Amino acid sequence: MKGKNLAIRDLNGVWTIKIPKVFSFLRKPEDVLDVIYSIVKVSDDKALFFDHSELEEMDLGASILLDVVVMNLRREWIARGEKFQLGGLLPNNDEMRDVFICTGLTRHLKIASVEPSLELKKNFKQFALFEGRKTRRHELSSTDQEIAATRLAKHVNSCIELAGRYTLGIEGQRQLLKWAGEIIANAEDHSGQNEWFAMAYMRPVAVSQQGKPEVKDQIIGECQLAIFGFGSTLYESLSASSTPAETRDNIWRLTKKHQPFFSISTRYNAMDLWTLYALQDGVSRFSTRPGQTSRGKGTVEMIEAFQILGKTLDPTKKAEMSLISGFSRIYFDDTYHLREQMVEGGKRKIIAFNAENDLELKPDPAHVHALTAKMPGTLLTCKFYIDSRYLEKLANANTKQRA
Repeated sequence: MKGKNLAIRDLNGVWTIKIPKVFSFLRKPEDVLDVIYSIVKVSDDKALFFDHSELEEMDLGASILLDVVVMNLRREWIARGEKFQLGGLLPNNDEMRDVFICTGLTRHLKIASVEPSLELKKNFKQFALFEGRKTRRHELSSTDQEIAATRLAKHVNSCIELAGRYTLGIEGQRQLLKWAGEIIANAEDHSGQNEWFAMAYMRPVAVSQQGKPEVKDQIIGECQLAIFGFGSTLYESLSASSTPAETRDNIWRLTKKHQPFFSISTRYNAMDLWTLYALQDGVSRFSTRPGQTSRGKGTVEMIEAFQILGKTLDPTKKAEMSLISGFSRIYFDDTYHLREQMVEGGKRKIIAFNAENDLELKPDPAHVHALTAKMPGTLLTCKFYIDSRYLEKLANANTKQRA
């Protein structure tokens, strides 16, 4: 792993790592990776203090990665019978303090002195941290992937029911289960350790109107979801010899066309292109093997559902998603959308992050770019909203269209 060491050691030998004001893969991914790098760099001393006091914004992807790294270190120290110190400061910001104690490090380390109140617990609808491992399917038992996908699909559907006053139909629930399963399957496949993690929550947030104060009696649901696994990056997996030759040949052909766009100054390189290509409809290192179906489809369908259902009528908030894999980052919002295109062998949905939606042209650097720090695996984190007003508007539009 690469990054910048932010840890400062005091006279007692304790390393303090100050969590930045914005701790978010959606906003400042390199700052998050620098924190993780710092933990790994100084972990041999087994004395860590985390200062969250200035935290003002945090997404679930950043939070869960920090928690898992610290939890794994703690397990290693306990297994070896070594003495260690872990401590920290809570956020001064009231909103971030609530989020942190309900979903963050103190919860996962089971710090008894920092328990959320019963009222606060009721406000957070949670899909608790799920630690899964890739296992073979047995006839009478479900795999971790199947269990997690089912629970995650139920969680999202119940959030839509609670905050949106709508429920997905049978087909909608099947689709939700399908993409949840395929996204987690991707995390399994790319994990060199066959280990992956998933977590989600929804909390109520007040609606804001542009130029006006918050409308306190109007509440929408803010949902956050994160799935990740340590191990191979998307680039490493897709460029491996096990990937079908046709898939690798297609990307090498694109790489030659993109060669003039690659440079350090634009923070765009071949690894970013390979990562972008891995997300396209029908692209998978398993896609042309006999008896295997494409895993790329699940990612595409999730992107589409996220872009359609996750919007809100509140102009100050927007649905966002960020994928971090190795040194590459891809950022999704409402700027670019999947579009169906004719390709050899039929139609498929493409998102190229440029106005022409053409994979042969350079993607928008604000949405596809290289990082200076490395994520040792692949992480997907997203924030979206469940707004009953928007869902009602969407339902009415669909009714008129059918009529």
